Amino acid sequence: MVAFGPGTVLFSSYNRISGNEALGFGSGVFVDDGAQALFYGDLIHGNKCASDGSAIYIDGVPQGLGAIVDLVNVTVVDHEECGAGMGGQGLFVEGGSSVTVTNSIFYNNGAGDFFFCDADAIGGGLCFGGGSGEDEASILGVTYTLNDDDFPGDGNIVADPMFVIPQGFDSQDYRLQNGSPAIDAGNPADDVGLEPSPNGGIRNMGSYGGTAEATNSLK
Repeated sequence: MVAFGPGTVLFSSYNRISGNEALGFGSGVFVDDGAQALFYGDLIHGNKCASDGSAIYIDGVPQGLGAIVDLVNVTVVDHEECGAGMGGQGLFVEGGSSVTVTNSIFYNNGAGDFFFCDADAIGGGLCFGGGSGEDEASILGVTYTLNDDDFPGDGNIVADPMFVIPQGFDSQDYRLQNGSPAIDAGNPADDVGLEPSPNGGIRNMGSYGGTAEATNSLK
């Protein structure tokens, strides 16, 4: 899935993006050159790259204009580590671009979940996720999100999401098992949507949060 160019606005909701292989950059999603995008409820899993890239790649100023992207209740999991280069994160944010993530799950991505460079990293400092600073800072805000990277932010947790049928089986099911730490762990300010009762009054993290397919709060 690609969004390109100033004035481009992409809204993607409840899509399943899986089984793609990119020669470089965004294996599942690529946002470039000043585009704006909102991903809501999407499930992005099992993608891979030949040499560089990540499941979601947000291009930056060196190639044009910075992009603005919001990820809400998305699940980004099981991206394979690339053979070389910038190798296989769940989300890569280049300098000059801005991304917010909330109510989401990033788990078991080959080179970690997130890469971005804040202002302190410019001029050769280390960026979050490894590597050295770029010419301009990028912005990444992550809240109420389960992730492997222990990314700082309100409500973030590091844990096994306890999927019904995880990666490695013939048919993956990325709904949550009862007892998952991602149940009732989203932003308390967001409504629960269509989640079945009992739902604890707080929506679940991940792509099924807020939907009629969400796992209820029974332990």
